[in-house]
This record gives sequence, C-alpha cells and structure tokens, in this order.
Amino acid sequence: MDILKIILIAYGILCILIGLFKLPLVWQMKKLQVMKKMLKGDRNLQIFIIVWGSIIGAIGILIK
Repeated sequence: MDILKIILIAYGILCILIGLFKLPLVWQMKKLQVMKKMLKGDRNLQIFIIVWGSIIGAIGILIK
C-alpha cells in the first residue's frame, strides 16, 4: 500500500505541475489536443488537469 500511496502522490504532483506550467513537451501531445477540443478550450483543460491532480494527490494522502 505504501508504494501505491507514493505513486498516487507523485502522479498528483506531476499533474498539478503540468496544469500550472503547461510544459510544452506534454502540452503539445496529440492526446491533450483532443482533450482540449472535448473540453472546449485551453483554460478548461488546464483546470481539469489541476483538479484531477489534486484529487489523485488527496487520495494518495488519505490511503492507509
């Protein structure tokens, strides 16, 4: 369970960093371009990624 906890926290932090700083290497991936169309904008995708990272990080912290 400790490994899962560490992975979830690291993934959450990574998502938050990608959402905040819009890292070009990741932000220009085709998968994110499709999600940008689905969420109708760059800003909405950024908010989605930050919220997703926050939720995953919180789950990682709460796991015992």
